[in-house]
Amino acid sequence: MKLATSKRKNDYTFPKPQFTIDNNMRDYSDDPFFKKKFEQAKASLEKCPIPDRLVTLAKRNLAIAKSRAALCESGNVINPG
Repeated sequence: MKLATSKRKNDYTFPKPQFTIDNNMRDYSDDPFFKKKFEQAKASLEKCPIPDRLVTLAKRNLAIAKSRAALCESGNVINPG
């Protein structure tokens, strides 16, 4: 992925990902490997939950990125950091 930099504003833009979604892809929701990993992740989060402040910050940053993507003419997301 090529990074384009604007020296005037010092904004970093990332090109839109180009991929195809395959609707015929196998459903892995019943696969034992993924079920085991899901249970391990669930147990980890119960033991050590993600702080509410971090969740709020992540949601805010996601909202900023979405609003900037909507404003950007080329469709590229501008990195808020």
